[in-house]
Amino acid sequence: MIDSGRHARVLEAAAALRTLGELVTPDLRINGKGAAMMIGVSQKTLRNWRSIGEGPRWWTAGVVWYRLDDVVAWLEAKERSSGFDAAA
Repeated sequence: MIDSGRHARVLEAAAALRTLGELVTPDLRINGKGAAMMIGVSQKTLRNWRSIGEGPRWWTAGVVWYRLDDVVAWLEAKERSSGFDAAA
């Protein structure tokens, strides 16, 4: 279960991606293009990370999918590990 703060960030990210014309499924899945856009890297970088076990959790069902919550959680963990405080 996700906390209410993260849930709000997930919904904000979903709205932003939809505004940009990116696919966000009703159950809040995004494809590699959307994940790369959120993280701020190229799709090629994201593919490379998948091949070495880096980046947010993903799975494949014909295409590569990411749960929006997993991408937000991964970004939050990166912020904490870098000492970056987005709230400051």
